[in-house]
Amino acid sequence: MSMAKETNQGKGEISEEATKKIVKRGRGRFIFRFIVFLLLVGLGISTAYYYRQYRQLRDHPEVVAQDEVGALLAEVSKIMDLPQDETPNVATISDVEKLKDQVFFKGASNGDKLIIYANAKEAILYRPSAKRIIQVAPLITEQQSGMQAQSGMSETNTQAESDTHQDVDGVKNDSKE
Repeated sequence: MSMAKETNQGKGEISEEATKKIVKRGRGRFIFRFIVFLLLVGLGISTAYYYRQYRQLRDHPEVVAQDEVGALLAEVSKIMDLPQDETPNVATISDVEKLKDQVFFKGASNGDKLIIYANAKEAILYRPSAKRIIQVAPLITEQQSGMQAQSGMSETNTQAESDTHQDVDGVKNDSKE
């Protein structure tokens, strides 16, 4: 009996109700397929973007390192005046346990940044997570300490003078020149 209602008196014609149901079902399928298509396009675009970023990082790590150093220096320059006439060497503290016997690194923790201005003879220990400077000390090179010893001056090292020029296992160089 229901089949008879859907077909118009058995002549093979479809009633208006059945036509509306079919059209509704067709719209639903179209909308579903359109949404799936948009999701796939969005996934493709985001995949291409991140792959491009990955290739740039792989092919030009020095550019990424320079950008990171620039951002770090902008952050530190909000707290203190930095020398403008040189580009510093920047390193990340990766193993503070290896540095614990060095006075300059007391209070340092993993992830802290060591910023060394060789010409200005200044070393800065900065903690990005707290956005604060942990330590600042003058930097004395091996030449300067040798001249002090020859001239009979007593060598009174400040905290960073000898500590920052040693090859340190716990510090990872971030500067790519």
